Amino acid sequence: MIDATALSEKPVLTGARIRLAPLSIRHAAAFHTACQDPDTRRLTGTHYDFTLAELQTWCAGSAGSADRLDLAIEDRERLRAGQRPGRPAPPLSRSPR
Repeated sequence: MIDATALSEKPVLTGARIRLAPLSIRHAAAFHTACQDPDTRRLTGTHYDFTLAELQTWCAGSAGSADRLDLAIEDRERLRAGQRPGRPAPPLSRSPR
């Protein structure tokens, strides 16, 4: 079993291109956008349509959970360009299947 006290610390992990930061309300809009993506829904098995308000509540309370660690993936290039971390990224261009 995992020692839950290890999850109470909320680190920020920074690499050359991305940063993993504790999920917070500033990530809610991007999280909501991701939850609407058909591939995300298929790969995560998500069947429920989360509202933005529900995800704002989840994200706001996430950092206070001592028994889990939820990290947002932030693009450091976008952060350097002055975009807010929680702002949804432009849609990815998809190649034909």
